[in-house]
Amino acid sequence: MLDNKTDRSAQVVCPECEGRYAPGDFTTQDVEGQPGLKNIGLGCPHCGHFMHCFIEDARMRRYRATLMQRRIDWARRNTPGNWRAVERAKEKFGRVFDETQAQWRPALGLPAPGQMGEKERVLT
Repeated sequence: MLDNKTDRSAQVVCPECEGRYAPGDFTTQDVEGQPGLKNIGLGCPHCGHFMHCFIEDARMRRYRATLMQRRIDWARRNTPGNWRAVERAKEKFGRVFDETQAQWRPALGLPAPGQMGEKERVLT
């Protein structure tokens, strides 16, 4: 999965067309029959194939917004209390992220992290 530490020189190989591309912004798809639920992943710029990365719900979006606000607060005033608020928000968001994935991946038949298909891989 991509995160803030991902080397942007890495390339993804599409399992459908075998085209290579540098991962950019995530692609968001609605989950059919589940209002408010989003399937987040990478879209191949060559053929449009979608590769699932994670599921996002309204609760995750709220906790991410809180984390972003805590980071803004800390950037304005670099105090130990503001930094602790950032750390607490990161921990809470991490827990909510894990709970959301555990709830929805099996229900939607989506692969768990690290269970990419045979052709889906990242090249460095």
